[in-house]
Amino acid sequence: MPYKQLGYRENLKNSAQIEQTSSLIQLNLKIIGDYMMVSEVKHTCIIIDDMKSHQFLLSQMVEICGLEVIGVGENGKVAIELFQNLKPDIVFLDMRMPKYDGFFAIDGINKIDDSAKIVAVTADTTSDTFGKLNSLHIPVLSKPYTMETLQKIVDEELVQN
Repeated sequence: MPYKQLGYRENLKNSAQIEQTSSLIQLNLKIIGDYMMVSEVKHTCIIIDDMKSHQFLLSQMVEICGLEVIGVGENGKVAIELFQNLKPDIVFLDMRMPKYDGFFAIDGINKIDDSAKIVAVTADTTSDTFGKLNSLHIPVLSKPYTMETLQKIVDEELVQN
């Protein structure tokens, strides 16, 4: 079929249709964008570690995983306070900290909410620690960890929600 050149009136008609279609597309994109903003819930977390460098690194990594860090602390006592005040979706908890360790925090957090999502972050590879965490059904993110391992644990914890 050969190309047909349109006349002036047909070009005006097509131009009006294009403008109308463009307006409808823009309106639909705005509605979709507004819906996504309302329905896109970002999960929250707190990070508890006595080393500032570990707090910073894990904060950066969980944000890449799509979590919002709403609190950071340095021991188990602070973990309990932050959990009670902020109600995060997930707690990333170092197990070996001076004064109030991770097990102190787990006990206190479970008294507040026995279905709390807690991820133990530790370099402690002893069978005693792993045994205790396993009996409490707490997943372990072993130091040093990778983005892939972190993302897998985050996904598993949020799917159970």
